Amino acid sequence: MASNGLGWLNCMTSLEDLARKAGVGRVNLDALALQYREDWLSSIKTKIMLGIIP
Repeated sequence: MASNGLGWLNCMTSLEDLARKAGVGRVNLDALALQYREDWLSSIKTKIMLGIIP
């Protein structure tokens, strides 16, 4: 992933995190699809750091 090669992997943030900081309500946060959630992004970042995802 390009962000890892550029050293920006830790700068990536989820839409869920941005929405929470913007004051979006829990109902709308719960409606977010999996790929926009913090848990999903954290899992992907871990896989990239371990070399599972190139």
